[in-house]
This record gives sequence, C-alpha cells and structure tokens, in this order.
Amino acid sequence: MRLATLGSFNIVAFGGYGMSGMAASVISPTAVPRLPPALRGTARELIARRRALVQAGIVLPVPRNSSGQRSLFSETLGYFDILGRSYDEVTAGAVIPLRGPRESWVAFDARLQRLDFAVVRAQPIEYLAWVAAAAARMTGRMLVLNLPFALATLVAFVLALLRPARPAHPLPARDVRLLCGLTGAYSLGSGVLACLVTFPAQRYIDGTGLLISAWPIYAALRLAGRDAMPGG
Repeated sequence: MRLATLGSFNIVAFGGYGMSGMAASVISPTAVPRLPPALRGTARELIARRRALVQAGIVLPVPRNSSGQRSLFSETLGYFDILGRSYDEVTAGAVIPLRGPRESWVAFDARLQRLDFAVVRAQPIEYLAWVAAAAARMTGRMLVLNLPFALATLVAFVLALLRPARPAHPLPARDVRLLCGLTGAYSLGSGVLACLVTFPAQRYIDGTGLLISAWPIYAALRLAGRDAMPGG
C-alpha cells in the first residue's frame, strides 16, 4: 500500500535522513567529483552549510592531527565523540535545509538515501573508520556503563574467589547455547545497525546492552551453587 501510494516500500521514510548525519560528517570536497552528477549539487550545498555551521561555532571543527593537518580519518579513530556531539546540529542545520519547498518528505528521504550510499562508495575508507569507531564506542560503553552487567560481573568475580575448590561441573550445553544465541542475536541485531548507519548515541547503546547482563548473572548463579537446581 505504501509503495503504491507513496512510491516507497519502507515502513517509514526515515532511513535516508537517519544516515545523512554520517554522510554529512564524512563527505569532503575532493569526493564530490566521484559522486553521481545528479547528486553533486546537493553535496556541494551540504558541505557549504556544514562549513557555515563550523564558522558560526555551532559544529565543532575537525581537529588537527599530529602532522598539523585536519584529518577526518584521525578524528574518527581518535576523537569520535566530537562527531557525535555535532551529529544533531549537522542534521538539523545542514541537512534539513536541503529539502526543496515542494519536495515531499518521502522524496526528500529517498534523495538523501541515494546521497548517503554515494558518499559511502566514494569514501569507503572514511566510512569504514566511522564504523570501526562506532563499534568501539558501542562495545566499550555497553560494557563499562552498564550497571547491571558491571554489578553481576563483580559478584561473579567475588564468588569465584571465595568459592571453595571442588570438581568442576560441565556447563549445560543447551543453556549456554540458548543464553548466547538469544542475547547475542538481539545485541548484534541492535548494535550493528546503529554502527552502520548513524552515531551510536547512549539511547542506542542502552538498548543494545539490555540483555548481556544475563551472562554474568548466569555465571554468578552457577558459582553460588544454583547449578544443582532441576534443569540447571
């Protein structure tokens, strides 16, 4: 019904806009000639608007690397949160004004999606650096700032130190497969998407790490002697 009515099969017209903050942060003037001709004007306007936001002090500039050059690659891998701090300002101040006065949101989102994919093809190294930095931020904060995970890990660690030595019992293979399979599929499905198409804000990280606390909780229960329970 959406395809027939709006010309878009997506559940919502948001994917192009959601990814546009990444494209707007990554795109460089030298990559514009490698874009499809129909998108070069949009790319130049986007770069000009982003530059104006930097000059106005709304968006943080790319910092200089050890060689004194403004390197997006160095910023992505070394100072990734600078890009995240400016992500919303870039989308609101540089991307939204690109919408034409009579352009529907569906058409605008589709145009942004074409631009997003074109930027990825034109600058694959910068995009891969973005994904790697996003994955590092996602993983680190998901483990360190996840209070239930941290507390359960601490409890399991203390129990492992205090538990008297006794013959080890093999872990039930069925339990381990179910635990790792269900929680792993959920975490990967949530986390990978956020790293590929946007900046992994804390709200995405909290959702991704929701179920990983089950791992140290299970370990703590085993160490506490709960493995003697039926089915344990």
